[in-house]
Amino acid sequence: MASATVTGKDINRVPVEMEIDQLTWRPGAYALVFNDNGDVLVVDNTINKRKEFPGGGVEIHETFEEALIREVWEETGLNVQIEAFITIIDEFFLTPSGKQWHTVKCFYRCSPIDGELRDTILEEEPIVNPRWIDPSILTKDTLTIGWEVLKQVLVEM
Repeated sequence: MASATVTGKDINRVPVEMEIDQLTWRPGAYALVFNDNGDVLVVDNTINKRKEFPGGGVEIHETFEEALIREVWEETGLNVQIEAFITIIDEFFLTPSGKQWHTVKCFYRCSPIDGELRDTILEEEPIVNPRWIDPSILTKDTLTIGWEVLKQVLVEM
C-alpha cells in the first residue's frame, strides 16, 4: 500500500509530493530587523540565490524568542530586541538534502541593539552576506520566504 502524501514546496517554491511517514517537525523563528533608516536586514541563500530574513530552527531546549536571538547573532553578528510577534507560517518543506519537514515558522519584528555585521559563524552554512537594504526593492521572487510577512509589516509601520 502506498504511503499517504502531502503537497509541500522545495527551496525554489516548486510543489512536491512528500510522504507523511517521512515528515519531521521543525519549528523555526525568523526576524524582520529594521534599522533607524527603515532598512531591513537580509542574508543571501547560496543554494537558491535568493535573499532571506535571518533565522532558523528552534532547539528543543529553547523558546522561539531565544532561538530567534541566537539565530540572528549566529548569521549576522547582531544582537536584536524583539519588538513584536508578527505571524506564523505553517507549511511542508523539502530541503535540498532531501529532508521532509513540517515547518512552523514564527516571524518577529525586531530592532538591532548592538554588534557588527559579519558572515555566519556556522561552518557550511548557506546563509552569507548580511546587509541592510531598502525593503521596497524586495519582491516575492527575490525572497525565499517571508514576502507576505514583509508586506504586512510595512503596512503596519
